[in-house]
Amino acid sequence: LNEHSGVEIFGAVDMGGSRYVHTFGAYFGLAASLAYGVGGPNKNNGATKTSDMFAMIGTVFLWMFWPSFNGALSPTGSFSRERVFINTVLALTGSCIAAYAASAITDKDSKFDMVHIQNATLAGGVAVGSSSDLVIGPYASILTGIVAGIISVLGYKYLSPKLEKWGISDTCGVHNLHGLPGIMGGLGGVISAAVASNTAYGESIAVIFPNRWDAEVGDNSGAASAWKESPASATDQAMMQLLTLGITLAFAMIFGAMGGFLLRYLKCGDLPKGRLYDDEPYWIIEGESGSEDEHAERNQVELAETEVGNEA
Repeated sequence: LNEHSGVEIFGAVDMGGSRYVHTFGAYFGLAASLAYGVGGPNKNNGATKTSDMFAMIGTVFLWMFWPSFNGALSPTGSFSRERVFINTVLALTGSCIAAYAASAITDKDSKFDMVHIQNATLAGGVAVGSSSDLVIGPYASILTGIVAGIISVLGYKYLSPKLEKWGISDTCGVHNLHGLPGIMGGLGGVISAAVASNTAYGESIAVIFPNRWDAEVGDNSGAASAWKESPASATDQAMMQLLTLGITLAFAMIFGAMGGFLLRYLKCGDLPKGRLYDDEPYWIIEGESGSEDEHAERNQVELAETEVGNEA
C-alpha cells in the first residue's frame, strides 16, 4: 500500500529502498514494540562472544553484497546499474571508516564496540539507497556514508538506552541502522531530485524520473497518475520525494501500532519479563538433564529468581 502510493500515485523514486524498505520497516517495528508493551531495560538483553562472531560474519557478507541489494531492480540502460554499484561501495566505505572512528572516540577507553562495527559499518548502504542510481558524484557518496556511520554509532551509544527507558524494545538496533539512515537517505533523494538537470544523464531525464517526461515528445506512459496531464519540474519531483517520506513514516507507525496492539490483545508469545531474551522456554539447552517435572520445577525457581532480580 505504501509503495503503491509512492510509486504509482506520486512517482517518487527510491532505487535502494531507503524509504519503502528501511524507513518503513524500522518505524513499523518500533511502533509495534511500543504498542505491544514489553519494552524496557532487561539484564538478559546482551551478546556473547559466539553470537558476536557469527553476527560479524553476517556483517561481512552484507557489506559485500549490499550493492547487489541496492541495484537489484535497477534498469540496465543509461549506466544506472553501474552508478548504483559505485555509489553504494563508496558510501559503504565511508560509513565503515566513520563507524570505527566514532566507536573509538565515544568509548572512554578508546576501544571498538562490536555492536557499532556490526551495524554502523553498513549504514552508508542504507543512506545512499534512494540516490544510488543518480549522478551524485563520488564525494557525495562518501560524505553520505561518513555522516550515516557517525549517526548510527551515536544512535547506538546514546539514543538506544533512552528508547528502552521509554518502553521501546529495539533488540537489533533497527532504528540506528535502518531508521535514521533511511530518513537520511530519503532526504538525500529529495536533494538529488531537486538538483537533477535535464542533461545530467546524457539523455532524457524521464529515464530516471518518469514524472519529468518531455512535453514535446508527449510520452507520459511512465509517469505517475498525478503527473499524466503535465510533466513535473525538478522542484515538483523533490516535493514528491519529501511527501512520500512523510507518508511512509505515517503508514509505518500507524500500521505498526495496530499490529502491536493486536499481538498484545491475542497474547501472542506472552512471556513474563524475566523470560524475555531467554531461549530456554523454547529450546533444549546444552547440558540440561532430568525429567519433565524436574525441568518444570527448575523453570519455576529460575523464573521467580529472575522476577526478583528485575524488580530489584
